[in-house]
Amino acid sequence: STEDCTKCCPCADFILTDNHMPKMTGLDFLEHRKERGCQLNFARVAIMSGNLSNEEVARAQILGCHIFNKPFSIDAMYLWLDENLEKKLNRGSASKSSAVLRIMQQMVKSSN
Repeated sequence: STEDCTKCCPCADFILTDNHMPKMTGLDFLEHRKERGCQLNFARVAIMSGNLSNEEVARAQILGCHIFNKPFSIDAMYLWLDENLEKKLNRGSASKSSAVLRIMQQMVKSSN
């Protein structure tokens, strides 16, 4: 979409994207969201990749998003989510985050 975001609050609690996607990179997607006025706190945005270039690492750092270098452990992701969920809870707005964590935990358990 070429339209700017008109929302007054974030549409999501977290964004986790892979950098390698069919039509655009994860970084392109995140930059596009930010340019359009996305209200998400980009400290709660993470990108996964097994081969980010130095330029791409710099772009991710400018955005303020976390980088998960593949391969990474699911525990590392849980830790990142827990730390950011804790910060969110301390500000008094838990919303859907705990439900997302429960769903992820169920997905991991069912895949084992």
